[in-house]
Amino acid sequence: MDNPYVFRQECFWVNIPHETNKLDFFAQFIPKRLGGLLNDKPTILYTGIKRINFGKWLERWSDETWNALKGKEVNIFLYEPSTWYFPGKNEVNLGHYSEFPASFNEVVRSMELDSIMAWSKERDIIPNVITSDYNIREHASNYPGWFNQRLYTYDTYIRQISGPMGAVRYGEEELNTRFFCCNRRYAPHRHMMSAYLADKSANLSWPFEMSGKYDDFRDYAWMEMNKFSKERRAELKAGFKNLNENTHSIDMNHGGEKTHLYDFHVAGSFSPDPEQDNTEEFIRKYSRSCIAVVNETRFGQPTGYFSEKTCDPIRLEVPFVLVAPPHTLEYMNHMGFRTFWQHWDESYDKIEDHTERMEAIFKLLDWMNEMPFEQLKDLFKDTREICEHNREVIRYGLYNKPYQQIYETKN
Repeated sequence: MDNPYVFRQECFWVNIPHETNKLDFFAQFIPKRLGGLLNDKPTILYTGIKRINFGKWLERWSDETWNALKGKEVNIFLYEPSTWYFPGKNEVNLGHYSEFPASFNEVVRSMELDSIMAWSKERDIIPNVITSDYNIREHASNYPGWFNQRLYTYDTYIRQISGPMGAVRYGEEELNTRFFCCNRRYAPHRHMMSAYLADKSANLSWPFEMSGKYDDFRDYAWMEMNKFSKERRAELKAGFKNLNENTHSIDMNHGGEKTHLYDFHVAGSFSPDPEQDNTEEFIRKYSRSCIAVVNETRFGQPTGYFSEKTCDPIRLEVPFVLVAPPHTLEYMNHMGFRTFWQHWDESYDKIEDHTERMEAIFKLLDWMNEMPFEQLKDLFKDTREICEHNREVIRYGLYNKPYQQIYETKN
């Protein structure tokens, strides 16, 4: 049987007049988990990134269908975060998305919103756009009068991967390491954070053979390296050298042995794709670490966002520091998660300048790294109530109340 969770860029739909529902691996998810949001309206779910080729995906729809949709509202769910880019420059600077200094926030555009606007005008359709980008309305200033109040935040993917299945801690593992930081795909913020952690007590995975140097980051993407102190720049420079000369590895071989428990995937990534399961080493090392340093998918963009990477420590009940876009912790609070402001300074989440936010995270980790290890273990124990609450939210809270609210703004 083919794996039903293989990711592909495609459009799925439900409630489209005169068309058969196209749900595939969303067959169970959309009606049961999004039903309260659909209100029987025509609905499209786009699972890809960048510009949406509606002509390609919807080419088989009949004229009767298009006539029935004319002037009607259509829900459009975006499975992935927006692909922001600079006006007048259609390319992205990080492979499949762009990052940039916060000073550009006022002018950036979304490739997905561009596509939806053009398609809606062409077909005379009223779009309700539901994204995984927190507070997206504040950053859609280049679409005046178009989307009006029809932009919403509701993370389809996080709700799809929530539920009672998933990894469990390996009992009462003895804490023996300060930090855990796992990286599967290259990104500049991951490189920088891994350089910071390279000489510290950390279960660190940096599986990239590359000769990156400190100087390579000068004015790259969102980074403004001159904002770091002389001492921090020297520390990072030494960290890049360490990554180049030493092996930092955690066995995450997707094609290797998988560990299962009572038919559940004992997974680290908790992806809907079973091939994203992780090894026993991954779970054990995570369970023996006091603090998870979560390098999220994105960092230098204006809208808050998190993915299955943040679900890793939640399911494994490890407190975390989030290396992510601004206001992501705030977004999580709105979804019912609790964070750790009672135990340490989380003001970094409010800093919209990306380099300054990274420095605030470094300072927090400096504090954790300098305290006696027994004290850090006590700090871990003090977070048990919050970690247990968050695990219940990801297992049952979002699962049982999948459409309790759509967050429109962070205010």
